[in-house]
Amino acid sequence: MPLNVLTPDIVYNNQFLYYKIDIADTIAGQTLLVTLDGANLNWANELYMSFESVPTRSNFEYSFSNPNTGDQEIIIPVLTEGTYYIAAYGIYQLPSAPPTQSVTLKAEILPFAIRSVNSNKGGNTGNVTVKIEGSKYVPGMQAKLLSTNSSLEIEASNIIYINSNKLFATFSLNQKPLGVYDVKLQKSNGDTAMLSNGFEIEHGNSGGFYVGGVSNSGQTGSPNAPGCSPGAEAGISGQLQINVNSPANALSLSVVPMSILFGNAGNMDIPTPTRMLVSPDQLPVGMTIPALNDNKYEIYMEFEEQGGPPGILRAGATGTISFYVYTTRTSGVKKFKLQ
Repeated sequence: MPLNVLTPDIVYNNQFLYYKIDIADTIAGQTLLVTLDGANLNWANELYMSFESVPTRSNFEYSFSNPNTGDQEIIIPVLTEGTYYIAAYGIYQLPSAPPTQSVTLKAEILPFAIRSVNSNKGGNTGNVTVKIEGSKYVPGMQAKLLSTNSSLEIEASNIIYINSNKLFATFSLNQKPLGVYDVKLQKSNGDTAMLSNGFEIEHGNSGGFYVGGVSNSGQTGSPNAPGCSPGAEAGISGQLQINVNSPANALSLSVVPMSILFGNAGNMDIPTPTRMLVSPDQLPVGMTIPALNDNKYEIYMEFEEQGGPPGILRAGATGTISFYVYTTRTSGVKKFKLQ
């Protein structure tokens, strides 16, 4: 596959489409982006890559990150001289789906750049930590928000470097002016990367997730305040939104998998929330099936973003916690408490 050239092709569902890229010594050490764009987003596909070997769905070095979608990408942070093999795989989404997919592949060398900022909005009543993804990042960089006319500069109070493609930056936005800002990264040697209009400062609020049939939207207040229940003034408790997924019915004397969906519905960071999951009916609960043998009726839980910064739940961050319950012979509705 040539670099920087759009390559149209056809992927057959449940089959592989293969390509290879030869990396010369002149571009070794650079960062490579490979994209797979489907002509129809209702289709789904997968993308895999390996160095000096042909990848499969179970044996690969790099893989896609957006399951059940028709657009995929892979970033190789540091290229090695040699040959990389690419495998695109088509997935049936519906029984009526056509047997082939029209796709376009492209491989390109990335410069020092910002590709995305998440979340791209934050409230002006607290700290906001954003995930900045891109290419050719190094430790020791500075992150800044610049007003569109460059009259105001807000420097990150903390940066957590993850790898050459990702970092987390915390901005103190308390009482900062509302508006759209450019996002800037700067290396110690002076090299800069900019994402124009990449972030917006808005009024602090507790968000608008709908969990358990209750809305907690439009409330305002400091995330440092204790907060209360949904519908009350915003705060730490108000920003955390939780929904327990459980089956409508379960057999007696059986293991039942359950899960908790959670998220920070506000637009400011909150300290990592913790709760005790309690079974008032004294059903054994555990994070694993073997843990049910301990006959414990409560579990300590931390609501952390997978791969996120420690100690906080970022604005807009979501996650899932899975656990197990062992049912008794007693019939009837069983309840659980988070406290």
